[in-house]
Amino acid sequence: MDGSHFFTLLMSTDVPRLPDLEVLRWARRLSWGVVLAGLGLLLLRRCWPRSPRWAQLGWVGLMLVSVCLPGQWTPSFWLGLAFQSPSVMTTVLLLWLGVCHRPDPVQVQALWRLSLGGMVLGWVLLLDTFALWPFSLYAFGFSPAAVLVVALLAVVPWVTVSTQNTWRLPPVLLVGVLLVHVVLRLPTGNVWDALLDPWLWAALQVAWLPRGLGVIQRRLKGA
Repeated sequence: MDGSHFFTLLMSTDVPRLPDLEVLRWARRLSWGVVLAGLGLLLLRRCWPRSPRWAQLGWVGLMLVSVCLPGQWTPSFWLGLAFQSPSVMTTVLLLWLGVCHRPDPVQVQALWRLSLGGMVLGWVLLLDTFALWPFSLYAFGFSPAAVLVVALLAVVPWVTVSTQNTWRLPPVLLVGVLLVHVVLRLPTGNVWDALLDPWLWAALQVAWLPRGLGVIQRRLKGA
């Protein structure tokens, strides 16, 4: 295989490899179960900080059992009709937040940096829907080159910035999401859908709004 043919194959988006339908069906059920369990745990710990272990495990078990129910009896059926599948990143994040009862503040700060990249990616993709870029960025997400670009961005902090805990979590999350996407092509075969979904993007806007207003307020006071 010569260099030109390899480059053409790397950039090809003509025939994207889509996820297997049976894998997609069960992955959608499981991902919604993890999302509901994670959100419920976060809400339970916020409203009931000293909630017993059995209450937390009971909620998780209830959500995981509910996604195994047949047909319209499972909440994942209705959520899938309305919102399709959550991104792999959303599922992994809520799984991590659910397992880590008290996340390390240093890792949380690193997640803020990762969330800023996700927020920027969402705006770039939004502008892509209006054809404001010279090429289709979303279509590029079906190509192997898009996975390679994200993988390189994931390992840059390890190579050039630091090997401490400050930068350890975001690369691990990105690499994990990419591995799931490459092996199973979830959720749509497009790498951008694996990294971001509309609900995660909206949550990032809400989370960054107080910080943005605080920065503006401090600059106005300084001026």
